[in-house]
Amino acid sequence: MLEKIQKILRKDPFLLQEARGVASARYWYELSGNGEVIWGEYRSKRSKCQSVVDLRHERIAFQCNCRSRKNPCKHGVALILMMLEANDAFTVVQDVPEEVQTWLKRRDQRILPKEYTEEQLAELAKKRQQSREKRLRQMAQGLDELEIWLYDSVRAGLASLYQQPIAYWTDWSAKMIDAKMKGIAARFNGIPNLLKEENWNELLLVELGNIYLIIRGFRNLNIVNEGLQHELFSIIGVNVKKEEVLQEKGVEDDWCVLAIEEGEEERLLFQRVWLYGKKSQRFALHLDFAWGTEPFKIEWKVGDVLRGEWVYYPSSFSQRGLFRFFQQSKARFEINGIAHFQALQLHFTKAIAQNPWLFQLPIFVESVRPFIKKEELYLLDLNRQELACQLQEEQGKWQILALSGGHPINVFGIWRNRNFVPLAAQKEDRWVDLSVRYERRSRISYY
Repeated sequence: MLEKIQKILRKDPFLLQEARGVASARYWYELSGNGEVIWGEYRSKRSKCQSVVDLRHERIAFQCNCRSRKNPCKHGVALILMMLEANDAFTVVQDVPEEVQTWLKRRDQRILPKEYTEEQLAELAKKRQQSREKRLRQMAQGLDELEIWLYDSVRAGLASLYQQPIAYWTDWSAKMIDAKMKGIAARFNGIPNLLKEENWNELLLVELGNIYLIIRGFRNLNIVNEGLQHELFSIIGVNVKKEEVLQEKGVEDDWCVLAIEEGEEERLLFQRVWLYGKKSQRFALHLDFAWGTEPFKIEWKVGDVLRGEWVYYPSSFSQRGLFRFFQQSKARFEINGIAHFQALQLHFTKAIAQNPWLFQLPIFVESVRPFIKKEELYLLDLNRQELACQLQEEQGKWQILALSGGHPINVFGIWRNRNFVPLAAQKEDRWVDLSVRYERRSRISYY
């Protein structure tokens, strides 16, 4: 209970202070509850409102008819505070008021699984199939238009695209959204950034090649394997619901948290957490999103070991997934990494063969020595081959050198955009977190 309340209050630091101001029985009329639901009527010289708190499910729900736009408002949080600190102010009753019962039933209908007859299930399946076919037709039409644009652009030359204004790319992004392909729309939004790079022509050609490969993959959707079908739909922008993922069989293992990346895309905060399974020897990616000052659902720490069941999203090269359950573990953890950089090329080739649109590949290299050359960080393997690094922050260079002290260390990173990006370094039981956290302080004043 306390953990749930703390999570709610972290979203709005001022909400607790506001709730304290009205969390007194002298302001309330008919404070009642039955262990699962609490309710009451708040009265003051200026206002009067009825507030209810539903405690029955995993997520606490609040309902209040005050004028506040917040949910929960100060009245709902005040009910919780009084229940925790002065529960003798509540009258225990068995009969719930009719208006409270009505709200509870509406909430149950939204969150509890419904029981369907065979006829209803068949009708729902029919509607889903019709919806799928309609979306496939919309996407096919959008891909037809996209393919014509690709041919015309290649004939005109890349220089013709370099001269286009940003509005040109946003227009194409809007067309792809209309065709129900938000994944390709995001690619068009990113092209103006590619054109700012020194080697823009190479980057643009690669991006156009990826888009054409998506089109050809969609044309041959019925003959590619199931994993690649899921990958194609994911790239185009068709998401799989978490409830459907959790119906699949998971992998029970000890999972080590390797790195945590945070950032912002289109005003939405994202968090990528990379893990590694001890027995399965597989990498895993947990992706989470949050708005504004809202916290991410789980607090992670690099180097922690979690024992739990991980369920992968369907894919031809599985990385992303989520925990069905997990708990902290004190198990010792050793990762079998790549000791020779010559093997990296083969590793990357095998991954691309499974998923041609793979844009980030997790890599753990062991027994490497960091060094500086021309002010850039490099790693040296046992065969004295070098690997250039692209750090997210300058201070990461000195953190790796300090951890090594001239001795071999292990480094976890991501092969992204033809660069190796170190995110964490390990020496014996010590971990150094090199990944970037998103700074939210500049956003707080807007909420």
